Amino acid sequence: MPRRHVAPDRQGRVGLAGHLLALVLAVLVPSLALGGATAWHLAGLYRTAFENRLSDNARALALAIDGEFETFQTAALALASSPLLRLEDIRPFRAWAVAITTRLGGTVTVHDASAGHPMILNTMLPDGAPPAGQPANHRTTAELIERSLLTRQTTVSNLIDSHGSDQPMIAIAAPTLDAQAVVVLSMPAERLARLLTDQGLSREATAAVTDQHSHIVAHARDQNRFVGTKSVESQAGDGIEAVRPFQSSGADGAPALYALRRLRRVPGWTVIVGEPLAAYRASWQRPLLVFLVGGSVALGLGIGLAAALGRRIRRPVQALLQRADAVAHGPSPNLPAPLPPSPVAEFEELRIAMERADAALRAGEAEFRAAFEQSAVPMQQTDCATGCFLRVNRAFAQLLDRPAESLIGRAFTEVTHPDDRETDLAGFWRMARGEVPSYQGEKRFIRPDGSVRWARIASSPVRDSEGRPVRTMAVVMDVTAQREAELAHRNSEAWMRLAQEAGGIGTWDANYETKTWRWSDQNYRIWGLEPGTMLARPFLLSLVHPDDRAAVEAQEAHALDPNSPQALELEFRIRRASDGAERRLASVGERILGAGGRVIGHRGVIQDVTERHQAAEALRHSEERLRLAQEAGGIGSWEWDPLANTHYWSESCHHLYGTDPTQPITDEAWRALILDEDRARVTAAMKAALSGNASAWETEFRITRARDGAVRWLNSRGSLLREPPGGPVVRVVGVAIDVTERRAAEERLRLLAREVDHRAKNSLAVVQAALRLTPKEDAARYAQAVEGRVNALARVHSLLAQTRWSGTRLQLLAEGELAPFLPARQAAPAGQAPRVVLEGPSVLLGPSAAQSISMALHELATNATKHGALSVPGGVVHLSWALDHAAGVLRMRWEESGSPVGAPPERRGFGSRVMEGTIRDQLGGMIRRDWTPTGLHCVMEVPLSRLASDLDEGASDRPLFSLVKE
Repeated sequence: MPRRHVAPDRQGRVGLAGHLLALVLAVLVPSLALGGATAWHLAGLYRTAFENRLSDNARALALAIDGEFETFQTAALALASSPLLRLEDIRPFRAWAVAITTRLGGTVTVHDASAGHPMILNTMLPDGAPPAGQPANHRTTAELIERSLLTRQTTVSNLIDSHGSDQPMIAIAAPTLDAQAVVVLSMPAERLARLLTDQGLSREATAAVTDQHSHIVAHARDQNRFVGTKSVESQAGDGIEAVRPFQSSGADGAPALYALRRLRRVPGWTVIVGEPLAAYRASWQRPLLVFLVGGSVALGLGIGLAAALGRRIRRPVQALLQRADAVAHGPSPNLPAPLPPSPVAEFEELRIAMERADAALRAGEAEFRAAFEQSAVPMQQTDCATGCFLRVNRAFAQLLDRPAESLIGRAFTEVTHPDDRETDLAGFWRMARGEVPSYQGEKRFIRPDGSVRWARIASSPVRDSEGRPVRTMAVVMDVTAQREAELAHRNSEAWMRLAQEAGGIGTWDANYETKTWRWSDQNYRIWGLEPGTMLARPFLLSLVHPDDRAAVEAQEAHALDPNSPQALELEFRIRRASDGAERRLASVGERILGAGGRVIGHRGVIQDVTERHQAAEALRHSEERLRLAQEAGGIGSWEWDPLANTHYWSESCHHLYGTDPTQPITDEAWRALILDEDRARVTAAMKAALSGNASAWETEFRITRARDGAVRWLNSRGSLLREPPGGPVVRVVGVAIDVTERRAAEERLRLLAREVDHRAKNSLAVVQAALRLTPKEDAARYAQAVEGRVNALARVHSLLAQTRWSGTRLQLLAEGELAPFLPARQAAPAGQAPRVVLEGPSVLLGPSAAQSISMALHELATNATKHGALSVPGGVVHLSWALDHAAGVLRMRWEESGSPVGAPPERRGFGSRVMEGTIRDQLGGMIRRDWTPTGLHCVMEVPLSRLASDLDEGASDRPLFSLVKE
């Protein structure tokens, strides 16, 4: 029979409302709160106005400094692009350089790109006094020249001492168009200081410009005193906003408020504007002073009265809070001490209700604990605030192969597989925040021995009295066996599907001994047939275009002759069975030889190349239409009199060359605009046309546009007029058109076609080589080896696909190959060293480099797992890499320790040929392997020029590795 609740006697007790009302009236004075809010708001407005003014000053100065740097960078780029620099007589260039430095200040030097960067020109030297090949006389200048040559861009140095002057300078370097020399324009730091001074800052404000090392380059107040010193920017930290003011001590030790603004033209340079902190504080502290004085007195009286009243209710409140906290953490095995009576009637009622609730909770908790612990289904409870386990049952502990006591208090992410943590944690927090009523999903648990168990989770929140989730109750189902069966089925088909889908390739296999003919589903789709359709030679020949059937039959005869060349390649047209559409197919195959060298079958691939062929035809027609349009359009007309050697250009022709239409053009000036590499060819073609019987002349060449120094491709053609007919040429009339964009489009299309062809052939070569060269004595080992190498290609393919084949990071590539042994993915006991250590800077790899390096790392990891350091407990692999810019290579070191094998293998396997084919043949690198007593030490070097570029000259045409057995 339930107990009846009896209300406690409230006679002689003051209600809780009376105590709270007295406390509120004594402490919360509305007028004081309103006055404080008003004063604080006013102070905030003053602070904001002061900070905005400081930030605006920094922004304005940064724009002015950026404009100054833009002027000097433009001048350096103009000097580097000048055709005068390529003349044997450098005096006209020197005169131009002296004119620029006279107007802008500073000096101009020209350095050769060879080692030591010898000086070609120095405007500080007298006219006619050559620098005699002196090397760059300042380490900073040499580094600046090397960086400019490497990036092919205009670069700016930090603060340096100028050549031949004790005045601090900044150097701007610009490489010439052919990267054979570098023009260095030195800008005096004093020029920036004058620019800061001329901005009209307030009397108390100061301003400075700093370089990438936070050294002061220019100062508005005292340039000679502060130049070269460390600025307050270093005290602000890397994370500060570009225009957010911050506090620091200035050079005179007085506190000040500063605002930063990063320069747009010179990365890493900063404009700093500061004003005394005293002025800043004075702008907003005055409104608060009056409020603080009067408010302090009123607040003190209110706090005293509130403290007196608070003592009356403190003791029962604390007792109730302690009991509530004990109830929230669950009932303890020991009965708690009784709560003391309270003088407040509401607290006394609450004390009696809490005693009764505690007893009921203990009874319910005992029933729940029995059902929870004895359940055969894994169950666990998690804290919504921390994500830590509060309670787990015996079945859940057995699933994770861990004692239940070791799980309590641990975050559930610690036993979750790293690849599933982000998704699982996102679903948990959505449920913990009350965004979803429950959460269901699948994830992997990691056991102490490193094994993985798949589980399906169904979790629901347990809410408090206000409806907020406080903990979760989850039921877990082990689905490891089901997932392993699905994975085995997918892996058995993965390598073939990846090869076909990546290249749009269909495979076929014919065995004449067993009289079997197999096609992949992709091959059926290419021919327009339903998978499983019965295949017969007459039927397939009927689908071949009549004009190509003879070539197909000749190829069949060639394939059956074992003495003919091995290559079996053919392009032919078909009429697709499904819709009758004409398609062009490319077939590549090889013979299957039996005993005695006789042909017992063939296998190969077929690819639909219709779109590629159509694109080539469309390009040819487009070029023809463009040629006709040039002949009829009259774009940039010109006329040349060979006898008087005079030229006439239309205004549009002057626009093409970037020359002044008001100035006559001479033959020497026209030839000077042509690039050195094309000038001799153009001159020879013109002479040949004049000396022969030709009636027209046409050529394409590059020019350096006079207006802006840009390199442009021109197509120029003309008609030769002879008097009398067949006699000497008296006039040449023609047109010219800018074909730069067309030439660039042709180059892009060529690279794209070559890249598509390379991807398909390379994928096929890898699969064919893995099938042919992997030892076949053991079927299980054969399948495992082939599957591992194809999966290595699949992993790098996925990484490159995520970035749209723009490249991937070496760190991600190494983690993908060595994922099972990385520290974050091991379940090793505490204190045990990691099995694999990865160390190196961030390196971006192009698609070709990524595929090659991935294959090499896969072979090293496979060998270490089977025979090396990773095959025994305690073995460690240390993979490190570094960029050696001096040698121009990426150097990777694979070092094994604790390996049971300390001597080289007796024979050279497929893995060694893969590494040599990828690193040495594909990337032009070097491999060195040494077997030490502790294991294999392998050093791989790859030229830096082959890392980022995916279409280096000839790179895409080299095979990944040889397909011929050794």
